[in-house]
Amino acid sequence: MIVAALVGLFLVACKNDGLESLLLDGPELHESLVTLHVDELPLHVLRENPQLSTDAAFVEAVARGSSQGRLDSEGIRAAFYAVYRDESGVDVGFYGLQAASTAEAGRREELLRDIWALNTSLERARVYRSGELLVVAWNGPVSPSCWGAVSSVVAERLGAR
Repeated sequence: MIVAALVGLFLVACKNDGLESLLLDGPELHESLVTLHVDELPLHVLRENPQLSTDAAFVEAVARGSSQGRLDSEGIRAAFYAVYRDESGVDVGFYGLQAASTAEAGRREELLRDIWALNTSLERARVYRSGELLVVAWNGPVSPSCWGAVSSVVAERLGAR
């Protein structure tokens, strides 16, 4: 009961910050997407998909995943992860990080943009920032209409640049 109340308070706090707005089912992003079940995903700390959490192991796993293993969770308060699959079996998803400060978000943003630059140039990924929030959206690649819809929803929900 206490744990549920604390999680509820955390989610209310995150809602104001934007990550909770990304807790979406696949068709809310694009009609061709389905939300994968947790047992279909390799992330061992994932309890649900999508997931938003302050759990240290989860935050560490997402921080490393969003940076292709090059960064850790230092300076990150919460993390978000979601992955979906289109009808042709191709995945699309995003990682979200809530930094402990805007300065930390700025430092992390620069590093993430460098790490994801090649995939961004190939339209396989995008990095978004809104205040202390950072989101990396990626695709396998999915159709341009699906990728455009996912990118639009993420940008709109975050009010990101």
